[in-house]
Amino acid sequence: MSDFNPHDFDKILNNIKHKISTFVECDTVKPIESNLNTKSMMFKPINNIKKDGMIIVGEDKGSIAVDISGADNAVRSFILRNQYDIDGINNIIIWFKENYALKESLIK
Repeated sequence: MSDFNPHDFDKILNNIKHKISTFVECDTVKPIESNLNTKSMMFKPINNIKKDGMIIVGEDKGSIAVDISGADNAVRSFILRNQYDIDGINNIIIWFKENYALKESLIK
């Protein structure tokens, strides 16, 4: 691994978990069995349990890769420059809002 460690990935997932908690429920952060350095977290929307999925955070070629795997088997990937990449985290939060809180946003 480069400049990242599994604790950085824990922090990223917990940050995402906190920011999407009003419309998505998340499990605890766990390592992936095949790669203990990679972390994952299951999620499910509060209003639609059929759209559950998993967020996976790990290192890829010196960057932090965040993959979101949904119930439709599609994977959405985001790259963070580092564990402090606020814009990258915000892009992930925006994606969650657009895909999991859209009905809520249309009501307001």
